Amino acid sequence: MRRPKPQCLTKENWLLHNVTSTTKQKWCLQFSPFLLGPIELYPNTQDGKMYVAKNMENAWQFCKVYQQFTDVDGESPSEAYWKWAENGWNDSKPHRFPLGRKAGKPLYSLWNEKRLGYIEARKTIYAPLYAKYVEQTDAYKKLNDIYIKYCCGDMNDKQKRPMALLDFDGWDHLGQGYSLEEVIDKEKP
Repeated sequence: MRRPKPQCLTKENWLLHNVTSTTKQKWCLQFSPFLLGPIELYPNTQDGKMYVAKNMENAWQFCKVYQQFTDVDGESPSEAYWKWAENGWNDSKPHRFPLGRKAGKPLYSLWNEKRLGYIEARKTIYAPLYAKYVEQTDAYKKLNDIYIKYCCGDMNDKQKRPMALLDFDGWDHLGQGYSLEEVIDKEKP
């Protein structure tokens, strides 16, 4: 099922920025999880060395533990998981679906020895890591400047315009009546 088209695409005057890896706005490429990185994860409990992913997408995807990567107890991550995860983190090619589109759902995400459900993982892993690293980019500084210049003016300012960032996983939360604070707790739109 396709998501409804965001209202910002059907209204005039919006500042739209495609922040995917397919953007034609080259400066926006730095927002893509496929290209953002390297990303420090957490220390290896064996030797204390930091796990590092080449990009944000792989940082996120390879923290997920699937049934085939569990020990005999059916829950604990197996040696095969660690090999798979480290290979994924060390790969510069982003893997949106590391086991294919039809793979089952992960059992949990693993973060520094903690097993996290989907929403908890988004709040503990994805959101903080993405924010930490994207805020260090030149693109973020440029977007902030654009936002201040065009979106923060007086309500009567004719130059004031709303802004939207377009992403494959993004959705029209305003059109569906949600605040950004509510969105992070939703599994799907």
